[in-house]
Amino acid sequence: MGISLKRAMIGAAAAGTLTLAFAASGWSMHRGAEMARDPAQAAHKIVYRLNYTLDFSEPQEAAITDVLTGALGASAQTRQRLHELRGQLRALPSDYDAQLAGELTAEVGELTAELVLRKVSTQAEIYQLLSVEQRAEMDALLQKRQRQGFMQRRERGQF
Repeated sequence: MGISLKRAMIGAAAAGTLTLAFAASGWSMHRGAEMARDPAQAAHKIVYRLNYTLDFSEPQEAAITDVLTGALGASAQTRQRLHELRGQLRALPSDYDAQLAGELTAEVGELTAELVLRKVSTQAEIYQLLSVEQRAEMDALLQKRQRQGFMQRRERGQF
């Protein structure tokens, strides 16, 4: 199954893209705004990058694109609501209301949990569409991406 270094690096980038696409935290507003505008286009980009390494069949590509489009669309709405809530929380220090702060943070927690659950369920749906070999390659790509993320956080002193 020898893959070239270039192909492995692109695959790792694609796996990172998939991981980042569903991360519950760390969303930049630019990326979230891009996905909110056109989840289908964002899904196609992710599938295109993954396809380079995982070599999807046409039915797999279509099914994975559909799964991602739905998940990204729903996540975009959730992230938009999170953005609104965080704005309200930032405005609280000037006129602090403990009850309102509690309600807002509870909703932030619920929405964050929803994003995490959506990420996990979307990944599970995608894994069901992959062959055994593709799953092994995806696992390796995700592990590599996690190690790279850990190293970057360690360098910044954030672990």
